[in-house]
Amino acid sequence: MAVSLRASLDVLLALTLGFVALAVVANAAPVGTNPIRIAIAIGAVSFVPGFMSLAALYPHPEEVMPHERPVLAFGLSLAVVSLVGLGLNFSPWGIRPIPFMAALALWDGAACGVTILRRRGRARMGDVTAPRAAWRSAGRLVLPAASLGAAVLGAVVVMALLGNPRQEQFTEFYLRGPGGSIEGLPGSVRTGDQISVRLTVANREGSAQLYRIGPVLGEQQLPSIEIGDLGDGVVWERVLSFQAVGVTGRTTLRFDLYRGTESESYRSLVLQLEVRPK
Repeated sequence: MAVSLRASLDVLLALTLGFVALAVVANAAPVGTNPIRIAIAIGAVSFVPGFMSLAALYPHPEEVMPHERPVLAFGLSLAVVSLVGLGLNFSPWGIRPIPFMAALALWDGAACGVTILRRRGRARMGDVTAPRAAWRSAGRLVLPAASLGAAVLGAVVVMALLGNPRQEQFTEFYLRGPGGSIEGLPGSVRTGDQISVRLTVANREGSAQLYRIGPVLGEQQLPSIEIGDLGDGVVWERVLSFQAVGVTGRTTLRFDLYRGTESESYRSLVLQLEVRPK
């Protein structure tokens, strides 16, 4: 067992990097604020999944040349990340940072287990190359630290996710036709006709928010629509009508959503229109 673990030091270190990346993403601070966090996350996404998968498929050193493994690991990581993302897209969690990194960590852990079992099985048959003396002595120090680090980080991350789950905060703002379908949006109208649309604002910010909408037809600023305070989870929806006057040809009807007392729009929606003369 000790020989198989020493021989699997490479996958254990890679697994540790995967758990470190998960801990970084689960941290309350944004990943993008620290270059070290960015480097760890990029390595965990673009290299580790492929390296672990390649080790599970070809666990023995002589099966793949050492200089080929990093190149193949990057290519295989693209396939693994795509499959994980596709699976999460159809799951209740969606493609979000924490579920994505947690899924990759689970993939890495499964691949690590398969690799260790396959290498251990070969060692039992007596067909395994003894590690070099230097590698063996280094393994005595690094292997326990890597294993302990992976276990501690995994426990901390699981406790953080279960005990204090982070909720993404955002505002839903979308546009549909008067009947509630995208197909019902007007595309071509005549001068003087009514342009009717259904606007929806849903507050998912975690607290009450003050909203207003500024419609703009072409270059004309239309009267502001005051929504007022929306509690967290409350949805505002209205069918609004505007008259196509003062514009002809290709133009736009834009809706700028403002939050609180901000002067810059928080969200914007643009409807392309063709206004024809009567």
